Amino acid sequence: MSRIEMASQAVMRGLSTGLWTHPRFVALWAAQTISHMGTHVGALALTLTAILILNATPAQMGVLGAARFLPQLFVSLFAGALVDRLPRRPIMIAADLARAALLLSIPVAAA
Repeated sequence: MSRIEMASQAVMRGLSTGLWTHPRFVALWAAQTISHMGTHVGALALTLTAILILNATPAQMGVLGAARFLPQLFVSLFAGALVDRLPRRPIMIAADLARAALLLSIPVAAA
């Protein structure tokens, strides 16, 4: 048996045990993966829109980059204390839906 076959069998054994056998974990993992991909695609799209369509200057791009982190700076401490008292699943779903709505509002506002 070659090393590649042995490695692939070890991987398959690992996938057939552990967390991958729990459907709720797989659903959470898939949802978070999609959410993170959407976040990064949205950030790239926002940056490219500012550069290509709005002809943003380097200073404006710096302000845009800094504005991305302002909510974390000012809201995270208070929001963290609040959401620790609430169920996590509805909070995660609501946060992802709110983020999607905000990103979808950008083209609507530009039109």
